[in-house]
Amino acid sequence: MASMPSRHHSVNVGLIGLGSDWETGYAPVFARLRDRIHVRAVYDAVVNRAQQVADEFRADVAEGMLALIQRPDVDAVLILDAAWHGHRPLNFVCAKKKPAYLAAQIDADLPTLLELHRIASSCGQTVMPEFSHRHTPATARLRELMATRIGHPRRIKIEAQAPPPKDGNPRSERLPDATRLADLFDWCRYVVGTAPVSVESQSAATEATQTDPERRESFCIQFQCDHSGREGTRAELHLGDRQSSADSAEGAWVRYEIECEQGQAVLEGASRITWVDGSAPVTESLTTERSAIEVLFDHFCRRVVGGLIPVADIGDLCQNLKLVRAAEKSRSEGKPVILNGSFE
Repeated sequence: MASMPSRHHSVNVGLIGLGSDWETGYAPVFARLRDRIHVRAVYDAVVNRAQQVADEFRADVAEGMLALIQRPDVDAVLILDAAWHGHRPLNFVCAKKKPAYLAAQIDADLPTLLELHRIASSCGQTVMPEFSHRHTPATARLRELMATRIGHPRRIKIEAQAPPPKDGNPRSERLPDATRLADLFDWCRYVVGTAPVSVESQSAATEATQTDPERRESFCIQFQCDHSGREGTRAELHLGDRQSSADSAEGAWVRYEIECEQGQAVLEGASRITWVDGSAPVTESLTTERSAIEVLFDHFCRRVVGGLIPVADIGDLCQNLKLVRAAEKSRSEGKPVILNGSFE
């Protein structure tokens, strides 16, 4: 019997797009994983930027996306920024059946994503979207506690605000509402582990002042019962526009409260969790743990070399898009939307 591939087997990758998060988000992770991830080629809409990064990794600058994807020395492709190309990078990797890590926001409708999901699934191709909320240190610890101490979640409450803009302009660098909502819906699906059965919008828009409007939207997802028949989890999401000074620390723009069968937990940012299971509350700071991006890169590399670790796929993108559409429909109609469990 052939031995399983080592989790430390190296992978040769090509980078498509670098984006605004390269310096602070991705470059440090690549530096830490140089023994596992070897950058062979770089393509970016800004040629000078591509050249700079390629020089750093002693890689080549690719003339185009297809040229990069087709290189025989590229085992997998990391799409970090789609720029104005829309879903073309995703089309190309699916057509060439090359494993891909998808960090870029893909502007594609549901039928297009469904077809790409069909293509990738038919040949066992790994196309792994970056759902970083799933793999923060705090979320990983929450899942451990759910399995060992506090039990299955009965109710989830999420308070989220747009992250603070880097340039100080409160109108800039806000994640689009649909993207923020999809990320949070995905986190709920991941933690709960059962399918959602209904979505309801409970939106409320208020004007703090004429020049400083604060918009607040609320949504409720009801999840189905699990195989044991216990009542399904209820998740409440509250999204606000303004960033308070108390939440201005990096990564602290979202707060999760989870009420479980035998205890409770509160997650603040990516690396802080407070939990209780009947005794005194315990607060843990997990800043020394691996970041979500490092965990995701590890999982992706393990899949590329033949590992069977479960990862997200384009089907999860479809589910999240379906949930966002249902939430928008509920908002427009003023009533809950019942989900039928399909992608239609």
